[in-house]
Amino acid sequence: MIRNFLLLTTLAGALCAQGWPTAPGAMGFQAARNVNRDDADYQNGLRQLDEHHWDKAIAAFQASAARKNASSDAALYWEAYAQNRSGEIEEALSTVSALFAQYPSSRWVKDAEALKLEIDAQTGAPASPGAQSDEELKLLAINSLMQS
Repeated sequence: MIRNFLLLTTLAGALCAQGWPTAPGAMGFQAARNVNRDDADYQNGLRQLDEHHWDKAIAAFQASAARKNASSDAALYWEAYAQNRSGEIEEALSTVSALFAQYPSSRWVKDAEALKLEIDAQTGAPASPGAQSDEELKLLAINSLMQS
């Protein structure tokens, strides 16, 4: 028990030292607001996230993503995030897959991979740190294994 606590504390310290974000998504909520200020649905979705109105956020992000504009990839990520928070696990995984398929080089892909790791941990799917190409994602997978 003490060893797990020390390991977790060490990992948390290492993540903080590397500038790991404290808000959801590597970009965080503030940077996410600047993605596309002209997209009213996207901005509404972010407001709904702030207020924990998951269903309204999902609807707003779906409308934003459907327009295929500059914030569509971000909208897909936040839609999956809201779906996960509302307990719609299968829908969240489907939305993450859509983000991977439609925007493979998006800056939101890494965040989506981290979200997928979080969802997998919730559902009891085994984490595989060796399968992760990114060091931060490997740390998340290790942390997931420790918590399970």
